[in-house]
Amino acid sequence: ALRQARGSVKKAIARKFQTEIRAKYDELTAAMEAESGEFKVDATSVGRRRLRNVLLDYLCSIKETAEEQKAAAELATAQYNAATGMTDKIAALAALSSMDGEGADARDAAIQKFYDDANGDALVLDKWFAVQATADLPD
Repeated sequence: ALRQARGSVKKAIARKFQTEIRAKYDELTAAMEAESGEFKVDATSVGRRRLRNVLLDYLCSIKETAEEQKAAAELATAQYNAATGMTDKIAALAALSSMDGEGADARDAAIQKFYDDANGDALVLDKWFAVQATADLPD
């Protein structure tokens, strides 16, 4: 019940502030791209990644219609494919792992790609299992 209530609140916030959330997400994405894709671990870069990933989670919670499912899957897939570090990749994979309907194909492709890219690395495969175990889909 608590998980469902939290999800409902997140969707309500995401719907009400969708324009602002998307604008901030795009602004952070542009700032990160301006750094030439170089992965940095300074406080500013870590903060940008963290906020951007939270915003992605909110944007991807809007997925009631087929169009919304497709848009959410495209956004998460774009972040997944552009990720230069594990933080962004896992955040995008987590968003994709909860996709169904029009986003199911993108979900399946990302999960398979992550598995293939792990190349048997136990720590990375643990993340692969954890993301799927916490997906917001019916069992």
